[in-house]
Amino acid sequence: MNLKSKLSRRHLLRGAGATVALPLLESFGGSSVLAASPAPPKRLVFLNFGYGPSEAWYPTETGANFALTEAMQPLAKLRDSFSVISNLTNVKASGVGAHWGATTWLTGADVRRTPGREFHNAISCDQVAAAHLGKEVRYASLALTGTEQDVTGAGPGTSLSWDELGNPVQGISDQVALFSQLFGDGGMTPAERRHHLNRHRSVLDAVRADAKSVSGVVGTRDREKVDEYFELIRNIEKRIARDEEWLERPKPEAPISEPVAGLQGTERVELMFDLMLAALRTDSTRVITYRMPTNSLLDEFEAETGIRRVGAHPMTHFGGKDSDAYQQLVWRDRKICSLFATLLEKMKAVEEADGSRLLDNTLVVMGSGLHTGHKRQNLPILLGGGGASVTHGSNYSYTANESRLANLWLSMLKWSGCPVDSFADSDGPLTEMFG
Repeated sequence: MNLKSKLSRRHLLRGAGATVALPLLESFGGSSVLAASPAPPKRLVFLNFGYGPSEAWYPTETGANFALTEAMQPLAKLRDSFSVISNLTNVKASGVGAHWGATTWLTGADVRRTPGREFHNAISCDQVAAAHLGKEVRYASLALTGTEQDVTGAGPGTSLSWDELGNPVQGISDQVALFSQLFGDGGMTPAERRHHLNRHRSVLDAVRADAKSVSGVVGTRDREKVDEYFELIRNIEKRIARDEEWLERPKPEAPISEPVAGLQGTERVELMFDLMLAALRTDSTRVITYRMPTNSLLDEFEAETGIRRVGAHPMTHFGGKDSDAYQQLVWRDRKICSLFATLLEKMKAVEEADGSRLLDNTLVVMGSGLHTGHKRQNLPILLGGGGASVTHGSNYSYTANESRLANLWLSMLKWSGCPVDSFADSDGPLTEMFG
């Protein structure tokens, strides 16, 4: 048996699943295994931090020669891999709570304008992407979050994600549980998992029967609620059907070790990044959102500086740039940029089956739904990745108070191949960046 025949299909699949690309070998007659590799899939990652940044975040120059701000210094070695986007505004979100930086960041919804509804969100950008990019993977998307204490104050929702009915998608904060979901079997055999799914289906059948029994005897407004309830049941049924479809397919081998519980602050965020990368590398999902922690990061400020920390919200009302609260806010912004740099570096280090890098095939956005002082104009946005089809290294400054955040989401959806012409209140893609 020659060397070429020894390289089995199983070996190729395992290599691709772990994103370990083979070098060009002369033993294969000068032809590269990589040349026959399919193009890597497109992925989207959305990272959001609560409240707004300090003035130390925003560059004063535009274009390719902008000076990195104090907050962005950790990104100095990555200038060609990311861009700053300035003056995007979440137009319709102006009526929401003052601190709701996460709730409408990916939806662009006016949550107070639905008749008969005190609060009603819309589908988030990531879930639009998941409907297209998630067809061939086990998890259409992953909605990740910090602990409840860490994300409190940034608005309703346990993650950044909202389904097509405007209902919140439950966020995953337990990193051990996330690892088990991605790579474990829950201690059950396929038959036991099937029995578990059938039990869920039986419960849904009973719930549907109860809802149907009242749907014909309620008023118009209540009937709308019942109809929404039926739609929610249908969505759960779709998820059960999806789980059943993947029931007999083994999960991939984990490219990282099982995480330990109890990490906080920077270590916790970096562990979540590692789990995100593991999910992308094994093609378990192609769309990820992460509602990032704040409070546990601030515990490190006091340890590093000796300055007594204030809460995540009070630091945004700093009372002057010479105050300790402002110094803490600047420290937080630099920490956010440092974490973003860490993620981009890790993604650049992962080689795909065709020789490209994971970062080339992924768009990663980091930002907040609030400007300094809880405003919604000139939102802080960093965008990394995307390969040659995205022009990086500049501060792209758009028309103040007029350019819509949804235009960025539309651009990212189009880049990933989603068949969309608009999203939320968008009025066109950001063509300067996306050539």
